[in-house]
Amino acid sequence: MGDDRDQPGRHLRPLACVVLVPGESLDEQDLRAHLAGTVASWWIPERIIVVDEIPKTATGKFSKVSLRALVQGREAAR
Repeated sequence: MGDDRDQPGRHLRPLACVVLVPGESLDEQDLRAHLAGTVASWWIPERIIVVDEIPKTATGKFSKVSLRALVQGREAAR
């Protein structure tokens, strides 16, 4: 998902929303290192946010609109 909160109308900065397996933790540096070997450098997320679930549409696709609202709600609560 892209994050354009600081740069309206400009290129989106990669942002990752991650759902953890129960009992697991997340090391952001390990995740970035893993991604560095699998995706282009400009797709490595600047921010990683842990969420309980990824919202989906009625057809089962990821709901970018709902996910963006979830992230913005968390940011506003900070």
